[in-house]
Amino acid sequence: MVKRLFCVFFVLIVFSGCSGSGEYYTSEPHGEKASGAVSTTNSYDITGYYSLKGALLNMVSMGVSSDVLRIGSYSGNLEEDLQTVISEITTEEPIGIYGVLSINVDQAHVLTYREVSVDIQYKRTAAEMRGILSVSSEYDLRNRLINMFETFSEKSVFLIEESVELECTVEQEVYSAWMECGEYAVGLDRVSCTRYPEDGESYVLEIDPSYASDPEQLGIRADTVRSRADEICVQTDGGYGVKADFINSYLYNNISYDQNARRVVNETQAGQPKTSIYTAYGALFEGNAAQSGLVLAASVMCDSFSIEHNVVTGQVGGDIYSWIEFEGEDGEYIFDVTALQNGRETYLYLKTDVSDVYIPWQ
Repeated sequence: MVKRLFCVFFVLIVFSGCSGSGEYYTSEPHGEKASGAVSTTNSYDITGYYSLKGALLNMVSMGVSSDVLRIGSYSGNLEEDLQTVISEITTEEPIGIYGVLSINVDQAHVLTYREVSVDIQYKRTAAEMRGILSVSSEYDLRNRLINMFETFSEKSVFLIEESVELECTVEQEVYSAWMECGEYAVGLDRVSCTRYPEDGESYVLEIDPSYASDPEQLGIRADTVRSRADEICVQTDGGYGVKADFINSYLYNNISYDQNARRVVNETQAGQPKTSIYTAYGALFEGNAAQSGLVLAASVMCDSFSIEHNVVTGQVGGDIYSWIEFEGEDGEYIFDVTALQNGRETYLYLKTDVSDVYIPWQ
């Protein structure tokens, strides 16, 4: 009796269909097809649960809406595995949660093999599904974010696997990457960061920035920042320390430091629109800059002096703060671009001496 009730329930599910986010599939097992039917995909390598799931995930990653899987020898119960795989893709797999609306399948016997017709409805376009970038490490993500900002791209979507460990939050990763963009860190208005799913060790990460101007205008502004830094940074004899002293003196003597901007950055956790005051443009052309603007200006000037360096963002004294790190003759140095503006007499330190003061985001 229980078995009969289960069969009736299964038939009702099959013929009622499913639609909407997170709903699975319809299935008509053992349907008959003409023996002359031709399969779209020769899938004799689908021999069990994992290869079946791999084939469907491959369709999803490519944004393929329909295909026919031809299956010969299969280890396991194909009908049950289809239910399980489709449920997992639509409710557990990040790429499925991000892009799949529903998956429908239909089975047919053809001579010595079975054909599974697959129809997938998407929330995204095929181009969006194919455009998801797999991230191999935090370093890889940081470089991809930098490239996004330097090319003024509107949106990037990343697949973050469980093996990729981020040392800080996604929002902090985004701001840290932006602070490494030098002259290209201009015109950023807002950045939307969305995870699919919201929690979980593996997820799809959608980063969607908006800008105050079009990419062409932003590119022109970036070029003017570079040209201005080159004009300022005339050839200076001496090593990195001498050149850092030149940069420090120029910025301190020529740029007005906006103390109030630090409060805004702290309150928004660096999520405020990046108007010119927060950029190298504000420092070098308008003579007024926040802490980030002075650091970005210093970074561009370091490039003009051919000083290999990194811009690091974290905290100093509880404030969101950025500084420059470079390798000197006797070790790695921290160049605190706004030390003097914040009442500190020294701006250049051996990193080992102040590692408890300049704390990168983690």
